[in-house]
Amino acid sequence: MAHEVYHVVPRPGGQWAVEKPKADRASGLFETQNEAREQAHEWSNGGVVYVHGLNGKIRKEQRDD
Repeated sequence: MAHEVYHVVPRPGGQWAVEKPKADRASGLFETQNEAREQAHEWSNGGVVYVHGLNGKIRKEQRDD
């Protein structure tokens, strides 16, 4: 399987979304940033997960090397 890229981003109302770049909709919605981050790592299959802060800016890049 190919390595994937996902972004963990805040949503209005306090939820966190896991999104692929240029996707029309989120791959999943989660109650906490940590839940979203863990799922993104699983889905990325060794790829890259960009974790955004509440301001929307990337605050962490995580690779499964």
